[in-house]
Amino acid sequence: SGVEAIRCVDQGRAHVAITVQKPPSNWTSLMLGKIKFVTCVGRSHHLYPKGKDQNAVHIKEVLKHEFISPNLPLFGRISSGQSIDGWRDDVHPRKIAYIVESLAIFRQLLETGEGIAYIPDFWAKNLRVKIIKVEACAFVTKYQLYCSAKRAKDHPWLRDLFDDLAGHFSGM
Repeated sequence: SGVEAIRCVDQGRAHVAITVQKPPSNWTSLMLGKIKFVTCVGRSHHLYPKGKDQNAVHIKEVLKHEFISPNLPLFGRISSGQSIDGWRDDVHPRKIAYIVESLAIFRQLLETGEGIAYIPDFWAKNLRVKIIKVEACAFVTKYQLYCSAKRAKDHPWLRDLFDDLAGHFSGM
């Protein structure tokens, strides 16, 4: 988790942490980008034809179908009220058919259309899935991704790393 990554850097067991948690203000840090979670389905799912370029699907229709969820928060921290995958079951309760611990199995279930998943947009773009625009959904999960180091000023290679990253991510 991000909290553990920050703890490892703070204790000197690692030099760099990549997290969705904001690092301590006295650390050298760089925001690498933003992560937005999306609802998506695989090619044989009933909602697949309604993906991306079609009209929005009402949340009531989405909630009629089963979801796939990881058994741990694999994609970031969990805020108050969120489920393991970032979905707000307290707002829109859903049926979870599969709770999996392997990303490979998660991917297979999703791509084959066994269920709906709520995952980061960067991951959805690399899978054979369609993103479903959900209408009347009262939440969106978003995070900022940080790279941070406690002692970057003490190590030339860390200063170079942050300079390189800043150059690469400045245009994003």
